[in-house]
Amino acid sequence: MPPPYRTGTPSPFVVANALSPGSYVSCQSALSWHGVIPEGVKAVTSVTPGRPGIHTNPLGTFIQRHVKHSLLWGFESEPMPGGGTARVALPEKALLDLLYLEQEGGSPEYVRELRLSGHGELSRAILRQFAKRWGSPGMIRAAGTVIDELEGNGL
Repeated sequence: MPPPYRTGTPSPFVVANALSPGSYVSCQSALSWHGVIPEGVKAVTSVTPGRPGIHTNPLGTFIQRHVKHSLLWGFESEPMPGGGTARVALPEKALLDLLYLEQEGGSPEYVRELRLSGHGELSRAILRQFAKRWGSPGMIRAAGTVIDELEGNGL
């Protein structure tokens, strides 16, 4: 809605969901939301069964990454500051989505660059379960790499 009729600025996550029906916020955006990575993220990344793309408007930059329909799970509706709800990946699913979508995502170097934080909620058991559900040996290996990195950092 135009500013004279709007009661407040919508959450970027709510906008991201509206821009791509069937999508959910994931990757670095969801990892930051859950406190799993220390950085704030300027653009909002969603995974979608639709076309990939980047949209910039006065409310921000919104990136849509394509995944097949069988990978559209592992998210919940979260209440957003300022009202409304948005579909946001669980931290384990956001991490696996990111590793899946990035070319070198499963490498130890890439996982180290994420600087995974002990402050967020990241369950090793759920990470293993989600990687198995993925049905890919590469994702099971990537989850193992993450777990090795977390344990190596004492998290």
